[in-house]
Amino acid sequence: MKIVILGDSHDHYENLQKAVDRANELNCELMLHTGDLGAPGNCIDILENFKGDIKMILGNNDHEIVGLMRK
Repeated sequence: MKIVILGDSHDHYENLQKAVDRANELNCELMLHTGDLGAPGNCIDILENFKGDIKMILGNNDHEIVGLMRK
């Protein structure tokens, strides 16, 4: 099983999209995000393009916790 580990995205949408695209190219089956994703709307929309399962934890910079949990 191939696993991709990401963290500290901090609303860097272009880089997050590149990471998701590359993980899909490599046929990763699981993504672990170690926190500090950023605003829930845009980042979650990008993560939804990942073809495998995603597990996430909250970081010290995830300020919109309710929005993240809803997404």
